[in-house]
Amino acid sequence: MASIEQVLNHESTAPVVSNSTLSQTGSNNSNDLLSYTFPDSTNLVIERYNKYIQLIHSIQHFANGYSEIAASTIKQYDLLNKTVTTSMPNFESSNEDSGVSGSAKLTVSSTASDNIGINDGVASTVTDSSSPTDLNTFLHVMRQKLGDGYTRSMDFQTKVQSQILPDLTQLVTEVDKKQKEYASYSNAEQKDLSQLKSNSAKVSQSLDLAVQEFEHGVNGSKNRSDYKKDPYLVKKTLLRNAALQVKSENNRIEFLANGEASLRSSEARILLELRRIFNLLTQFIDENFGGVVQSFNILRETLNRVPEDFEWSHFLEKNSAYLITASSVMSANNEQLNSAMSNLSVNSNKTDTALIANNPYKRNLESITFRNYQHVSTKPSLEGVLERKESILGLSSKYNSYYFVITPSGYFYGFPSKSIDSFQPNLVLYLPECETKIKNSSGKGEFTFILRGKNLCTLVPKPKKKYVFKASSAQDFDTWWKVITRDGAHTNHAEAGTIFSGSDISDNDSE
Repeated sequence: MASIEQVLNHESTAPVVSNSTLSQTGSNNSNDLLSYTFPDSTNLVIERYNKYIQLIHSIQHFANGYSEIAASTIKQYDLLNKTVTTSMPNFESSNEDSGVSGSAKLTVSSTASDNIGINDGVASTVTDSSSPTDLNTFLHVMRQKLGDGYTRSMDFQTKVQSQILPDLTQLVTEVDKKQKEYASYSNAEQKDLSQLKSNSAKVSQSLDLAVQEFEHGVNGSKNRSDYKKDPYLVKKTLLRNAALQVKSENNRIEFLANGEASLRSSEARILLELRRIFNLLTQFIDENFGGVVQSFNILRETLNRVPEDFEWSHFLEKNSAYLITASSVMSANNEQLNSAMSNLSVNSNKTDTALIANNPYKRNLESITFRNYQHVSTKPSLEGVLERKESILGLSSKYNSYYFVITPSGYFYGFPSKSIDSFQPNLVLYLPECETKIKNSSGKGEFTFILRGKNLCTLVPKPKKKYVFKASSAQDFDTWWKVITRDGAHTNHAEAGTIFSGSDISDNDSE
């Protein structure tokens, strides 16, 4: 016999959604960073596991109760009837229009037939032994068959206690563990995602304020303010937050899709294990009872007529708007689904991971939009790679390549690279407050210029300092020089190698 750990700990085997079609769950803009939402099936999945825990408990109560009835009286039978029926769940496969607990469509009663008499309605539920049935029918028949168990033998009681109940206890323990692990991980993941969304919202508000401040500048002149309020830099920070948020969203979508797929296949595997256990229980009854054999055969046949994917189909039909795996996609994969289910066993584990990876709810950063994304103040006036002269312990110096940006606000930023992850500048100069000089030796193939100003991103304010930059070509040099002088850096002369009027830049200055 396969262990219960093997039964439940395999990865999900059921086919899941493709990204071709998906039922719509809302009209939110999938490209908007802040307003985008997607279905979260955490509570549904948790409640679904609860139902199967209740189902296993019901069968536990049922089997244990029959063991007690073997040495009990009619009063003990009455107690058994109450114990079993009060813990039975109600599944979506009910023929009634009312909703059930743990489903998106919930009404007042979760067990519509709780008050049905012991012998009511049996013929209507079990007359056609060839047609498929559902778990509600099985549970309904179970309640009715409690009236058939007035006597038991010691042999039957011993077998139930030693072979049936331990397997059910182990099964419910594993299902409960699986549910708690899922709930714990999902809650932690949702908390992290909520924090990232909150961070994005705060930075988005900062970007709105920064853009307003930029637009309120007098006659379009540069609005000198804290560089951290520069729309370009705020946008760059928001893009970084967006990247983290989208990654977290996509991870959660994968988690939810995997969770639903795992739940789906777990239902089938649990049902198969319950079949095995219940078939064994029925065998014991056949060996020790004469008059009740027919009753238990009916119960066994009813449970055996529940298709592995029958309950899932009804669950999906009523809750498709709340699940990552939507019914329209699942119906398109019926042939694949039936093939997988026909080969399913307790130890099998077949999952189409590509369908989860390609879930249409997942987003790419390239498609994300947010307010002021295209505002002129957030776009660089010029960007590219320059070489910056740096000294090592004040003894020697060399040129290192960095990514530099000039913004419409007049800031000159230096970043380690162009990557979104590189959103904190390591050099910030405000060009209207800088002095400039061309240190150009074009004959030697050097295209160098100097900026002298305060690095605004240092923690401790420092005096002005000389920064030497080198372009890769004459054309590149001219492009940078034109934008720098246009955006307000102080220069009174354009001749190469000249110290400008009022400037204290000298060739002997060290960085």
